[in-house]
Order: sequence, then C-alpha cells, then structure tokens
Amino acid sequence: MSTLKKTKLNNLSTLDSKLLFNYAEAKTKKKAFTDLEKSIKEEAVKLVAKHGGQVFTLCKGHNVHAKTMFKEYLTIDLVKLKNEQPEIYKQYKTKKVESTTLEVNVNKL
Repeated sequence: MSTLKKTKLNNLSTLDSKLLFNYAEAKTKKKAFTDLEKSIKEEAVKLVAKHGGQVFTLCKGHNVHAKTMFKEYLTIDLVKLKNEQPEIYKQYKTKKVESTTLEVNVNKL
C-alpha cells in the first residue's frame, strides 16, 4: 500500500481553489455524460429515423431539433502499410504533438 507524502498546503485564494475543484468536477461529469450519451444514442437514432430522419419537439421549455446524418470516413490501414511499405511507414510514422495536460484530483474530507 502506498502512502501519501505530507506536503505544505499552498496558500491559494478561495477563487483559485474553486477553479481547480470545478475543473476536476467538470472532468468527472464529462466522463459520466459521455457514458450516458453512448448508452442512449442508438435508441435516439432509431427514433429519429422512424420519423423520417428529422424531428422537432418541445421539452422542459426548450425547442429540440434532431436530425440523423450518416457520414463515411476513410482511414489508412497502418498495419498493412507497415507490413507492405516499411520505408514509407518509417518516414511518416511520427510527428511531434505538443499539448498540456492538467490533472486535478479531489477527495472529499
């Protein structure tokens, strides 16, 4: 079992502390809503398709417009490219991507 090191708390303003807390909470809720969306999407697509591909309705004081759109995407089969054209694959397989990740954890006291 790992133990957490005790460190001195930084003196952040209440506003800054709230910002970090809200960021962590939003990230958690985003994951939950993504799972919810996946669980009901198929049924929603079937419902809209049943009504001709487009629906207008009212719910909780909001206008709701739903429309089905089917898109096709083309992708490159990287495994096949690597096996059949290793020189080309090596030449283009890497690219530099810069990003900043912020990880915030919240534990209820």
